[in-house]
Amino acid sequence: MNSESAPQIVDLQIAYEEVGQNYRKFLDWREKIIGGYVAVIGALGVGYHQSDGHPGFQSVLLLASALASLAFWILNMRNSKFIVTCVVAGRRLERGRDGVYEEMKTLTHTSRLTHGLAVNLLVCGVIAGSVFGLWTARNSWWKDEYLCSLVLCAAAFVVLVFAAEKLGDPGPEL
Repeated sequence: MNSESAPQIVDLQIAYEEVGQNYRKFLDWREKIIGGYVAVIGALGVGYHQSDGHPGFQSVLLLASALASLAFWILNMRNSKFIVTCVVAGRRLERGRDGVYEEMKTLTHTSRLTHGLAVNLLVCGVIAGSVFGLWTARNSWWKDEYLCSLVLCAAAFVVLVFAAEKLGDPGPEL
């Protein structure tokens, strides 16, 4: 072995270890994202139950549940992309040899029962339940004079989301 190849082996080992550390960190983030989501939805559910007889407030809590679901879903999708990137990088560093990252590709090809499916079912269930609750309770909280305020709030929400996305966009490097 010549002196030029020795640093490359060390660098590959360090890179492989770093990929493993990043992979574990992103899995930890995933756990925290899901735990935070369940805690927030649980708190909103308790608030909904305790505000029985106040349909306007209950509707706000249902809307908050739907919006929180969308926000946590986006965080989970972004984190999942980081996890997949670590797996691809680890597989590349293994260079066709048997390794944990090479074996991971068999997980998604043998089963449709994935973490992503579970999260999607949970989020879609909460959003569907929230929309159903808002729709069935509309007669007790909706008045025609709310339409202008609702349109203005929806427009402001859309503008703020797009502005936040544009301002928070790190660019193509990430």
